[in-house]
Amino acid sequence: FDRITLNEANESAVLNIEPLDLPGRTLPEKPSANSVLIVHLLESPDDAYEVRWGSIEKVELFEQMILDEAIRLSREGKLDEAYEHLSYMLETYPDWPGLDEGIQIYLFEEAKSLYKKGEYDTSLSVLRDLFKKNPQWPGLEMALGRSTEKMIEKYSELKNYSAARTI
Repeated sequence: FDRITLNEANESAVLNIEPLDLPGRTLPEKPSANSVLIVHLLESPDDAYEVRWGSIEKVELFEQMILDEAIRLSREGKLDEAYEHLSYMLETYPDWPGLDEGIQIYLFEEAKSLYKKGEYDTSLSVLRDLFKKNPQWPGLEMALGRSTEKMIEKYSELKNYSAARTI
């Protein structure tokens, strides 16, 4: 479902509606305040309602809500749930604006989680995936350095100096 939040004049009502029929599932940039949007409430999908664009504070499309939820879950460390949301988006809406950034957030959070668990090699691998997507990601250079350092320490303790040099 999509969600519309009305303005204060309409008590900031939140309406859960059937997905809007929009070309390319893209909201118009500057709709006329007097033009209307035809909506179908989830509670009464057979009834059509007209909502003036001037009465709308915010429109949240289903796809964007899924992506926003994936980002929220990633930042909260609920990575399995975030992964499911991102997988769905990649499969269903691979070109959705902001999806690539959402994946980058997920990768960075996953790498941090793996590092905290002592899984430095996997953390380093995930950070390398992030580097391929966006080498300018904030904090990436430091995270790569820390994971690399831990891997070198690990191999040095095991007296596997060849592997340590390779890292």
